[in-house]
Amino acid sequence: MTDVPTAAAILICPIPHGTPVAEIAAWMARSRGSNVPVTWVVDLETLPTARDAAADAVPDVALDLTPSWPASRQILRHTLRSARQAWPHVETAILRGHARLEHRDTLVEEGITTIAVDRFDTPIRGSRRPAPRGWQCRSILWGLWEVALTTRSRSGLVGQVTGWYRGGGRPDGLRVLDAGGSTAPAVIRTRFDRHLTWIRRKAATGLRAVSLSDLPTILGSGCDAASRGSVLRAA
Repeated sequence: MTDVPTAAAILICPIPHGTPVAEIAAWMARSRGSNVPVTWVVDLETLPTARDAAADAVPDVALDLTPSWPASRQILRHTLRSARQAWPHVETAILRGHARLEHRDTLVEEGITTIAVDRFDTPIRGSRRPAPRGWQCRSILWGLWEVALTTRSRSGLVGQVTGWYRGGGRPDGLRVLDAGGSTAPAVIRTRFDRHLTWIRRKAATGLRAVSLSDLPTILGSGCDAASRGSVLRAA
C-alpha cells in the first residue's frame, strides 16, 4: 500500500456552462504552475469544452452526475460511455444532493474508481478497506471508493473551513476544498485562487495535495479495470 499522508487536501473546481475555453485553460495553467492537482467537475455537456481547454494535458476530471442522476443501470451505463467517448480518462464522478448512490457495480464496470458525494447515504458500518482516521472515505464495493464532501463538526462546516485557513498548524486528515457553490465564473475563480493559495502555504507544514483519482492508489485499492471486472463476475 502507498504511504498515506497524515494531512491531505483535494481541490475540486466546477466548470460552469458557458465558460470560454480560454478562461478554463487559464485556470488549468494556474493549477499546473502551482504544482497543485485539481479535480475539474464537469457534466456531460461541458466535457468537450474542458477537453479543448486541456489541449495536450491530461488533468483530473470528475463527471457531475447530479443534473440527471440516472434511474436505471442502462441510462447510467449510457451516460458513462458517452462521457468516456468525449474524455477517455474519466475515472471519477460526483453526485450531489440527497439522491441515494445506487448501481455501484455499474459504476465500477464502467471504469469509475472514485465517487464524491455530499454525504454517505447509509451509516458507515464496514469497509472492504478501512480508511485512515480523519479521512471521510469508504469502500463497500471492491474497486470503488466513496468520499464525503461534507464533514460535520461542532463548529459547523463554515467554522471548520475558517479554522483551516486561520490555523497555524497542520490540518490532519483529508480536506476537500470546493471552489463551487456558484455558477458565476468570477466567483468560482476567486474561490479557486484562495484555495490554491492556502494549499501552497500549508504544503510547507506537510500537507499533500491530491486529486480524486489519486485516492484508490493512496488508499491501496490495488486493482485495475480488468481485475475489478473479474471480482464482480466472481461475486
